Amino acid sequence: MKAEIKEYKCIYCGSENTTRHEEKDTFVYGASGNLQIEVTADVIVSGCIDCGQQWTDGDQEQIRSDAACAALYKRIAELEQELADASKGNPEIFSAGMKAGMERAAEIVDHSTNCMLAAQAIRAEIKE
Repeated sequence: MKAEIKEYKCIYCGSENTTRHEEKDTFVYGASGNLQIEVTADVIVSGCIDCGQQWTDGDQEQIRSDAACAALYKRIAELEQELADASKGNPEIFSAGMKAGMERAAEIVDHSTNCMLAAQAIRAEIKE
């Protein structure tokens, strides 16, 4: 199967004089506190030689979202381990902390899912 070849026109000025390159995009994700994390994702950036603007497409937004989810799951596991280590010998603390942590994790996953669904809906509208 051949890879799909896309023509890339500048989304700002319409020029066909564009470039694409891969770069590491580092951003902060999360509201605040222990679940605010720095995420790095490898994305393809398009740029226009004529007007100088740069942009990424919906596929790159999905790559960012996937990287944020993976980093959040990793951070949640780290926090669970820290809680387990801190509450050794005191099961009540461990149980209460796990419950609170899992509730917060569920909120974050719900938010990430809603963002992902919204992005998919926008991509579907653009393709139509």
